Amino acid sequence: TLQVTVGGAIANDVHGKNHARMGSFGDHVLELELLRSDGSRRTCGPGADPDWFRATVGGLGLTGLVTHATLQLRPIPGARLDACVQRFAGLGDFFRLDREHAGREYRVAWVDSLARGRALGRGVFLAADHAPGDAEPSPRPLSMPFTPPVSLVNAASLRAFNQLYYRRAPRAPERRELSLRAFFQPLDRIAHWNRMYGPRGFLQHQCVVPPEHAEAAVAEMLDRIAASGMGSFLTVLKQFGP
Repeated sequence: TLQVTVGGAIANDVHGKNHARMGSFGDHVLELELLRSDGSRRTCGPGADPDWFRATVGGLGLTGLVTHATLQLRPIPGARLDACVQRFAGLGDFFRLDREHAGREYRVAWVDSLARGRALGRGVFLAADHAPGDAEPSPRPLSMPFTPPVSLVNAASLRAFNQLYYRRAPRAPERRELSLRAFFQPLDRIAHWNRMYGPRGFLQHQCVVPPEHAEAAVAEMLDRIAASGMGSFLTVLKQFGP
């Protein structure tokens, strides 16, 4: 989503679809200023007050307010991406595809969190690199106009959506040219999408597991999630870097 701030991105040390190659947001912050609760201001960075800097990046705002930040950016050739899309039948196929596309900057997979048995871990794999091209006009997003009394996201709707999303993806690798927004901010197509979950909202779980245990650990998590019926229409699997 684009609905974030630079301060919030630092406080949560957010990551994208290229963590394996480029790290997280804090790896590209050269300097920041903190406004402390006593009114004092402190400038810190990787080379100046590094302890304060490390405590602030991913520190959820506990060290103070980020009043300004200097970021290290880089030029890109255009506003489009050269992408490859392919569905995969199981978790082992994800790790194989990720290895095959290791030279690509962006790699991510959507996973059907309700699939079990031989289909456990099936999903849709995407890999992409920046490409020349102009930005296309952003369509006006759809909007969830109200919060329903009960969640619209349930076992029946999840199973139908996940089945449709998986079946629509190509069996063989398919090359696509995508806009930045289509690839990076798919949730922004629906404003206030969180309202679909009803007044109780939703719980999001994220974790990182070491590479040597990755396939077995992810398989066990997905199996438990599917067994509980508490899956999601947005389950994402990514390879992290050091």
